[in-house]
Amino acid sequence: MDANTIQILTTLANKAIAREKAAREALAESVTDMAQGVQPSAMRKVTEEAANALPYRMLLEGAEVVDFGKAFTTLCKRLTKRVLQSGPGSSSCPFTNEAERLEFAGYRAFLDATEAFEEEPAAPAKTYEHGLNLGDWVFVHDAWHPVLDLDDIQVVVPFMTAHLTVRQMQDHLPRP
Repeated sequence: MDANTIQILTTLANKAIAREKAAREALAESVTDMAQGVQPSAMRKVTEEAANALPYRMLLEGAEVVDFGKAFTTLCKRLTKRVLQSGPGSSSCPFTNEAERLEFAGYRAFLDATEAFEEEPAAPAKTYEHGLNLGDWVFVHDAWHPVLDLDDIQVVVPFMTAHLTVRQMQDHLPRP
């Protein structure tokens, strides 16, 4: 990953974290002002901004341990997998369900905002005898799923009813 891309991602992270901090400060101010009182919209804003900043925090923390490009790639794969596995909240607490929904919305917003920075793999790391490559799409249990990890996909290969390469899937998507 080049220095310009790292700078752009760092700037995006700093802005997201600054928005979260501003929302927290506004909530703290409303708590201390007896005339104003605590506004539910301020609480929701903090939760939303924290959810939007979380992926950027995860990226910066990962970049402290490994190379920035590797941390970014690993995070994108991890978030994509989590978003694909997300479902409706199962808690009896509506606030917890909303916080979880906002967290996944933050993941999706991060993936959308950083999509252009993902490096295209030169060649797939692995290909199995059934011809699947990373990035291909398979039709399993009445839904299309991307191949993110070839070792995990081995479990569903017997249930796979269709397969599209990345190029074929792009050709089927509607043009904006």
